[in-house]
Amino acid sequence: MKNILDKINRADEIQANLELDKTELGTHEVELTLVAELKKALNEFNKVNSLDDTLRTKYSQLQQDAKNIINQCENSKKVFLSIMSKFEASAKDLGVNVDSSIDYGIAKENINIANSIIKNINTLNLNK
Repeated sequence: MKNILDKINRADEIQANLELDKTELGTHEVELTLVAELKKALNEFNKVNSLDDTLRTKYSQLQQDAKNIINQCENSKKVFLSIMSKFEASAKDLGVNVDSSIDYGIAKENINIANSIIKNINTLNLNK
C-alpha cells in the first residue's frame, strides 16, 4: 500500500512539474512574441527615421536651390535694369520712345517674372 501511495505522490509531483513546465513555456512564448513585436516596431521606426533623414537632406538642398534661384533672379534684374537704363539714355538722345521697342518691353517683362519667381519662393518659407 505504501508503494502505491508513493507512486501516487510521485505521479502528483510529475503532474505538478508538467504544469510548471507548461507555465514556464507559456511565459517564454509570450516573451518571444513580445520580442518579435518589438523588433517589428523597431524596423518600422528605423524606416521612418531613414525617411526623416532623407527629407532633411532634400529640404536642405531645396533651401540651397531656392537661394541660388533668388540670387540668379536678382543678378538678372540688375543686368536688365543696367541695359534698360543705357537703352533709355540712347533713346532719349535719338528722340525715340522706349515703349515702342519690343526688346525693351521684353526686358521689363523679364524683371516682372524675376520678381514673381522671388515672391513665389519666399512664400514657401524655405529660409527658416
